[in-house]
Amino acid sequence: MGIGVLGRRIEQFIKAIESGVVILNQDDPTLKELVVDLEKVKRFSDGDIDIASCTPLVRQMSRLFVNATDTLSKIDPQTPPETPENITPKQVEEAQREYFRLLDDFFQTATGTPASRFEEKITFGDKIRTEAAIIAPRFEKAMKSHVPKLMEFYGNHGRKLLGAGKLYSGVNAVIGGASNFPDSAFNGYRKMALYADTVFVPDPVLPWIENDREHEGFKLVRMLQACHDILKLRPLADAKLPYPAVIVFPSWEKSLEANDEVTKDGIGNLVLSFFNHFLDAHFDDESEVIDYVLGDGKANFRRAVNCYGLLVPPGSNGPMNVDDGVKTYLEYVQKFRTPTAFQTLLSQPPESVAWLLIMERLAPQFHIRDNAIAMNAQPLLWNPAHFHYFNLCATATNQLLEKDRIIDNKTVTLLAALNQPSLAWLGNVGMSDLVRLREANANEKFRRSLADQLKGLNNVDETNMNRVAADVARGIAALLAEHSREADKLWFDYKKKLVLGGGIVLTGGVALSPWLAGLLGFVPGLAGLAGGAGTALKDYVHYRMDKHSLSKSVIGILSHAKREGT
Repeated sequence: MGIGVLGRRIEQFIKAIESGVVILNQDDPTLKELVVDLEKVKRFSDGDIDIASCTPLVRQMSRLFVNATDTLSKIDPQTPPETPENITPKQVEEAQREYFRLLDDFFQTATGTPASRFEEKITFGDKIRTEAAIIAPRFEKAMKSHVPKLMEFYGNHGRKLLGAGKLYSGVNAVIGGASNFPDSAFNGYRKMALYADTVFVPDPVLPWIENDREHEGFKLVRMLQACHDILKLRPLADAKLPYPAVIVFPSWEKSLEANDEVTKDGIGNLVLSFFNHFLDAHFDDESEVIDYVLGDGKANFRRAVNCYGLLVPPGSNGPMNVDDGVKTYLEYVQKFRTPTAFQTLLSQPPESVAWLLIMERLAPQFHIRDNAIAMNAQPLLWNPAHFHYFNLCATATNQLLEKDRIIDNKTVTLLAALNQPSLAWLGNVGMSDLVRLREANANEKFRRSLADQLKGLNNVDETNMNRVAADVARGIAALLAEHSREADKLWFDYKKKLVLGGGIVLTGGVALSPWLAGLLGFVPGLAGLAGGAGTALKDYVHYRMDKHSLSKSVIGILSHAKREGT
């Protein structure tokens, strides 16, 4: 299991006593009892504290000591406050372009093909399998030449990108729930790119560099996949936008989980809150949870999993019971992780495997909250399973960080609703259209228009997500209907003008002869045409130009995307 929240606190307390930082006055009966209890504390063979050997007094005094130490460190006048690096939007945006340039260069060096053309004929997986013998040695050379460049980039610009959340206001979102950025995440981004202002994306390539990921299978392929996936956002980073539509930042999640005490405690406290709530029990340390799950609490754990939907394996459509969920999870591990990892899990009881899967789900939930605070952004969870655990954690901790005005439940749920299957067609908006619309700040108009349609959307959460998604779909449908009315009115207003000498009305679908069609984009070129025909043709050109402008508006593009998706 390893040392947990309480174990770390007791360890800190013991070290403070041994170093003389804390001196126990044994004239005090309570402290005298504490000395005796501390002598009874046992350790495992690896040196970790055996929580079961710690009395309630040891636990209480250790917590009091660590909490007091943390409080004093924050108010110590001799400790200068941390000041954020003096960063500017220009520095952040230039760093973003450099990041994507480095990744694109790495990908092309490793594969021999630019990321934008890698899937021109076959899928990513098929291409990798077909060219594996060629790519493998190239990838090894690319790692040696480019990973040092990426690490230098993170060292030079990491703080700028991590501090970017302080620079941009508006409706900002941060993607979370997993450390990768697959097609479903990219489509999830596109579905709400015209609603949010700036979206922060944890770098999906860094986890493959900062940590050995010893239990993961196909590491070479999955790192290349991460590069290929995130490079889809490069056109937005390269575009000259009023403010960034997307910022990819190094979150260092794997390193923090391994080395940072604040992160370890944050994840540990979330785990304890989660299991304390859903198992209706009290645990001081994560090790106590697994002991309970495998011991006297086995039946209660199984009941809670079924009752509250605590187990959602990767690739499943929703919560599963312990036995079915473990079977599905093992199939996933067998496919995507090492044989050693699979055999290790296979040898464990199903309750232990189920507990481990839940633990894997909870760590990203801490990071999405932590990143939301750091970036002053709303969580964007593109996978329904991630949003399911987000709500479970919110229930267990009895808050969505709304009390600090960090997370707005209404915005979080609306972003989740945009990712519902009924609105999947929103992901059909092309990248070139997204870039052009963001250049024109069209997302602000769309958000205001949609907000007018959703004025009655209050107190929303996962329990009525279907209703929220239906309301959002209805709001967008109303905007599309208004677009259709504008298109009809445009034709009605123009068709009265589009009459030739013989009384023939040019219809919207008329096929002009080639020499006339060439004039459509060049109105002054029609100046020499005489009479009613020339006037009608000029009117027709203006109609086509106005119609083109209408079709290229944000709602016009959504209308086209919906037609493609039906």
